[in-house]
Amino acid sequence: MANVLVEESSLRDIADAIRAKNGTQNTYKPGQMGDAIEAIPTGSTPTGTKQISITENGTTTEDVSAYANAEIEVNVSASGSNAPYTGTVTLSERSASVSFDVGTTDAISAVILLPTSESPVKSGGKTVVGFIGMTSGFYKFFGLTTNNSGASMLTPVSSTTAKNFTQTGSTVTVTPTGAGSFEAITYTWYAW
Repeated sequence: MANVLVEESSLRDIADAIRAKNGTQNTYKPGQMGDAIEAIPTGSTPTGTKQISITENGTTTEDVSAYANAEIEVNVSASGSNAPYTGTVTLSERSASVSFDVGTTDAISAVILLPTSESPVKSGGKTVVGFIGMTSGFYKFFGLTTNNSGASMLTPVSSTTAKNFTQTGSTVTVTPTGAGSFEAITYTWYAW
């Protein structure tokens, strides 16, 4: 191999750069510099996808440094007047009331309960197929029922003593007094 003339300041600069990268005070001969450069840690190459699930409001911090991607699934129960809690409940038999878990212990002030897709069975007595209940200084309740003649809206009921739905913890129970029975079908509920 041919000899090459190199300025001493150039070799000093290379050695200084190596020390700055590896955090040492080592000294190097020109023949050691190549190995020292190769030994400088460069970190890992991120790979794969980290699955992150967000289930509640607030700040979430995740270490994703080892991953090339982050896949985030957000499933936060909505709250507030513009974003109701929602779900479904299926009755296995006719019942005078329907209970469902709204997933929060926050006070619920309005409930809507509607058939999901099935047509309610008409019968000689009233079958409740819809419910709207709300509180706002006084309680209001509207029920949609069927009978042999078809569906009809019950006369709205207002009361200062009964709201036709109650909440215990996160469970809401709808009991529209005097309106008949809920049919054994699947209902979609909305709660605010």
